[in-house]
Amino acid sequence: MEELLKKLGLSKLEARVYLFLIKSGATLAGTIAKKEIINRSNCYDVLTRLTEKSLVSFVIKENRKYFQATEPENLLSLLNQERASMEADFDSKQKEVEAAISKFKEISQFKNEEQISVVYESMRGIKAMLDDMIREKKEIVTLGVAGEISQILSFYLPRFHNERIRNKIPLKMILSSNLRKTRGKELEALKYTEVRYLPEQYYSMSTTNIYGDKTAILLWSENPIGILIKNKLIADSHRKKFRLLWDAAKK
Repeated sequence: MEELLKKLGLSKLEARVYLFLIKSGATLAGTIAKKEIINRSNCYDVLTRLTEKSLVSFVIKENRKYFQATEPENLLSLLNQERASMEADFDSKQKEVEAAISKFKEISQFKNEEQISVVYESMRGIKAMLDDMIREKKEIVTLGVAGEISQILSFYLPRFHNERIRNKIPLKMILSSNLRKTRGKELEALKYTEVRYLPEQYYSMSTTNIYGDKTAILLWSENPIGILIKNKLIADSHRKKFRLLWDAAKK
């Protein structure tokens, strides 16, 4: 497994720490350093790099920062993001990664959490969250799309929508009316996509996406942040709010 991770661009230390977190679940950095016998500062550097690759995130418990491996499927997101630099045997690598994901899920502590909150602090992390929406293959309802998203993710969004449409995943969006002639017009032209509008006061620099049992909140600041919550009650609550606004919004 470590060799496969190294093929995907992870260093030996990154692979070790990732595998440790897959098996252990949410863990303090100091504990990781002690268990893996690595320098504490090196451990933080490794965790930072893994976070940038969307393979590790963190949760705050009792004012302490615990690091945890994200869902093993994010390895596929990493593979897709590195696709341009891969050799001709991309398909064989994908099969190898898919086989590894099944093994990781067997030993992962991730599946044992009833409610999972994951924080992503990089563009790769944001893209991994959007990839997760495709994997779920459930209707996506979206509140508060900022116009800046099309600029921030200009190279990624076409692929996201192509995959979504190929998988016939419905998307409903509520936008601020000041985006009707720009972002709204682009979205309305897409298949499996419905758009409605609320007054300009509705404009927001955050986006809430609800799909399946998950709620993904994206903050479009200079350094975008994503928060993914896996909890059916929370998702249903946000979905109910969306439906109320949807009925009040204009086509």
